[in-house]
Formats: sequence, C-alpha cells, structure tokens
Amino acid sequence: MEQLSGLDATFLYMESSTNYGHVGGLQIFRNAATPHWRTEEEDAAHTEYLYSLATYTRRRLVPVPFGLDHPYWIEDPGFDREFHERFIAVPPPGDDRQLEQLVSRIAARPLDRSRPLWEVYLIEGVDEGRCFAVYSKTHHCAIDGASGTQLALATMQLTPEPVNHPMPAKRWRADPVPTQAEMLARGLAATAQRPLKLVGVQRRAIRQTVNGLRRGSGGPRVRERVPAMLNQLRTRAPRTVFNQPISQHRRFAFGSTSLAEAREIKTAFDCTVNDVVLAICGAMLRAWLLERDLLPAQPLVAMVPVSVRTEEHGAALGNQVSAMAAVLHTDEADPAIRIGKIAASMRDQKIVQAALPVHAQLEMLSHVPALAMEQAMRLVFSTRLSDRMMPFNLTISNVPGPQMPLYLDGAEQLASYPYSTITDGMALNITVTSYNGHLDWGIVVDRDIVEDAWAMLDGLVDAQAELLELAGASARAAS
Repeated sequence: MEQLSGLDATFLYMESSTNYGHVGGLQIFRNAATPHWRTEEEDAAHTEYLYSLATYTRRRLVPVPFGLDHPYWIEDPGFDREFHERFIAVPPPGDDRQLEQLVSRIAARPLDRSRPLWEVYLIEGVDEGRCFAVYSKTHHCAIDGASGTQLALATMQLTPEPVNHPMPAKRWRADPVPTQAEMLARGLAATAQRPLKLVGVQRRAIRQTVNGLRRGSGGPRVRERVPAMLNQLRTRAPRTVFNQPISQHRRFAFGSTSLAEAREIKTAFDCTVNDVVLAICGAMLRAWLLERDLLPAQPLVAMVPVSVRTEEHGAALGNQVSAMAAVLHTDEADPAIRIGKIAASMRDQKIVQAALPVHAQLEMLSHVPALAMEQAMRLVFSTRLSDRMMPFNLTISNVPGPQMPLYLDGAEQLASYPYSTITDGMALNITVTSYNGHLDWGIVVDRDIVEDAWAMLDGLVDAQAELLELAGASARAAS
C-alpha cells in the first residue's frame, strides 16, 4: 500500500459532476509500413514490462473512513486489462474536426474510482486511414506533465524497428483489499500524529524561506526589484468570460507550430521559450477578446504550473509541481513591448519562486486533514466562490518533450497534443509540449462558453507569425 500525497489527493477532492481530475494526450502516428504482430506469449511479456514502468496502471484507490486521512493505492486484485484498453474509429475522412469531437466526448466521461484511474483508446481511420491516433486519459492524482513525458519516452522506441520486451524478473502481485477496520485504524493513527508532524513541517518551511530570502537578497539589482515583485504579487486577475462555472462538456483544438521559429523569437527578444509561449497566448487572447468586445482593461493573469521534480524524486510518478502567476500584459497593444514586459515579470516571478519553500509546502499538504480539504473544495465550487476568488483567468502550461522522432511498433509519432483539465472559474487551458522540432498545442475550453476553440488555435498561429516577423525585422535592423 502507498498513500497519496496531499497534492495528489487535491486532484481527487476537486472533482464534481462538471470538474474532472483527469488529464490526457492525443498522439498521432503514421501507419507502419509493416504491421508488427506478437504471439500471445510475446504480448503478455511486452505488456507486463510496460505496466511495470507505469505503476499506477494496476493500482486502485482505497479510501480512509470518515475522511480521516488521504486515500491509499493498492495493487488491484480485480484488474481487468480489457476494461482500460479500448478500440474505436472515426468515420471517413477522419479529419481533425471529427477526431476532436470523438476525443471531447470521451474526455467528458469521468474515470471509474473503483478501478485503476486510466483509459487508453486506439483510434483508427485518421487522415483517410493513413494514420491512427492514441488518446489516453489518466487521473491527475497519479501523474503530472513531467512524469508523463518521461513515461512516454520509456514506453516508445527511438528507431522504427519493433521491440519485444521480455517478461520482468520481478512479477506483479496483487494486494489483499484492506478491511474498513484496518483503514480506520490507519486514519486514527494519522490523526494522532498529525499535530507533531505539522509543527516539524512548519519549522522546515520557515527555515527554507529564510535561507531562500538570504540567497535572493545578495545583490543590489535584486533588492531594487523587490517593490516591483511585491507589486506583481498583488496583481489581481480581471473578470473575464472564462471565469464562470463550467459544464460537463468540452471543446478541444490542437495543432503545431515551429519550435525553431520560437527559438528565433527567443533570441531576438532575449527571453526564454516559455516567455515566447506566454507572449503567443497573450497576443491570441487579446485579439480574441477584442474581436468579441470582451477585453478587460486590466491584463489577464495565467496560472503557470512549474515542475519542482528533483533528482531525489527521479522518475517517480505522482505530482511534483508548483505554480507561478504570469501577467500576460494583454492591455499592451504593441507585441514587441508586450513580450518584453512578460519576460521581465517572469524573471521576477522566478526570484520569488526560488525563495519559497515549495517542497515543505507540498509536504504540509499531506498533513492537512483530508476531510477538511475535501469540504473546503466542495464549498468553493458549490457556492461559486471560485468565480469571485480565482486569482487566475486561465492555465498555460509548457512541457518540454523529446527532440527526436519516437516510434510505436514501427509507427512514427507525428505529434503529441496535450489534453488538460479546466475547472469552475478557469474555463480555458492552453498546454503545449515540444516534440521533434515543433510545438504541439492543445486548447481545452468549456463547450458552452467558447463556441469554437479552433479560432483560438488560428490565433496562436497568427501570433507566432507576427512575433517571428518582428524578430526578423529586429535582426535586420541590428545588422
């Protein structure tokens, strides 16, 4: 048995009839020239190997009675592979719009908590039958973006030659399902120990904060920036069309842009690729809201997840993330000035982030009573406090990926589009991952709030083209 961390458990507690805790991805593959067939024995060994890499695949949750503590994972004795691996097809011609409609319907169904929290769909008939797609959805309590990328690298190949993995030396064993009395005893023991553990975590958090501030205050330039940094922390997200309750239905748009172009923009404006991603999103949102006469006077603020995964955590699954507030400066009309402002404000955010005791804060979540966390989240969403109190307008996530082609049994992966989650109060999520020279974008919105997510994708493409043109003009002027 292994207990969920406090952060992992929050993705369970946030769920409702409209808020889902699962994330996913849509991978597009070109059909292999020669299909690879495995014997029954080869398939059993190969699958066992893959499942051994992704430990969550055969684990299900066991709750603690009365919410006395966070749930536990057990190796599910009733695991049924056929329930989780499914096959489906899109009708001809199998274009992006048809694929989006199919995936959005699948994504709108919550995962069954009585089983391991994942499903994967092999979708045939894509691009007039020349390609196939794989849509996978996994509960966020089991995996984050960084660990998901590591897992994808481990389960695919770097060459077109198919691979048959051998049966792992250590065979999987199911756990006995614990009784309610056993789980109650665990919960009562955790309740008794919680006050002492919380004191220890708080002391470590204070010590790390002091050390972080000492490191961050070592120069006059940083000290000069403190007022601006504190000012930015007080920046409030304006009310937008995205900050309202969501339905259970989603819209999805996906597409790719050039990573080389993003790097050219990065060099021209002396910033990071992540700053470029934020500037592209800011430009798209400004144009999209202006066109609909919905642009607020104050700049939009995005929640940007940040991986805090260290060597200590290695390839462990689960969540190791924090978040930063990214001011998108959508009140600025000039795209060159806007990207400069975004880069400057993100530098400040990184200084603040470095001073925070992130790992101590994540540890502290594990010692907060589970029932209190769950009831607090239900209160926020059921009373619509999320609409009024949400400090962000949307989520923008950038997950670095491999810069070489990957293969699945000889089929080349052409793209990998993220499909992330939205919640009440934040009805828009833009996630991008880099793969083999391009940026693969996934836009998820509430179906009743945004009529056409593809218009947003077009806006991202236009925004990158505009910044690239400005970058070229800047380079020509410098020469």
